[in-house]
Amino acid sequence: MYKWPLMYNCRRVLNKKDRLQKEVKEMDMNDWLEDSNNENKELKLVAIEMLGLTGDVNVIEPLAGHLRTGDEEVRASAAEALGMLNDPRAAAFLAGALEDCCPDVRKCAACALGKIKDPGSAPALEKALKDPDFNVRWRAAEALTSMGIKTFK
Repeated sequence: MYKWPLMYNCRRVLNKKDRLQKEVKEMDMNDWLEDSNNENKELKLVAIEMLGLTGDVNVIEPLAGHLRTGDEEVRASAAEALGMLNDPRAAAFLAGALEDCCPDVRKCAACALGKIKDPGSAPALEKALKDPDFNVRWRAAEALTSMGIKTFK
């Protein structure tokens, strides 16, 4: 199956999340899992995003595997996708991503943890409040606030 037209259309309607989630759930997830390991970076990024939009918690492990890749854009995309799943089982992986060498990955991980709202990730987010990057600190504070934690250590 030639996926470039599909990839283009997915990107075009990505901001229409509700409609796209319904369409993504009707697609074969095995194709997205396979494409998430494709050598073509653009296809890989779209596939990772689509896996997040499925809402299927069975993709937590494969997405978490992308947090350990060499490409920072792929790692950031995986963090965002894990946040889209909104499942506490992804929180431990995302808490680990707060230690990533790339500030964008750390920022995406903090945002994702804010969506998941798992209280167990609060210590990692509190540590991220001391991150050298302002955006990481900001997102960590937002995540803690979304969990109802307003007094930071």
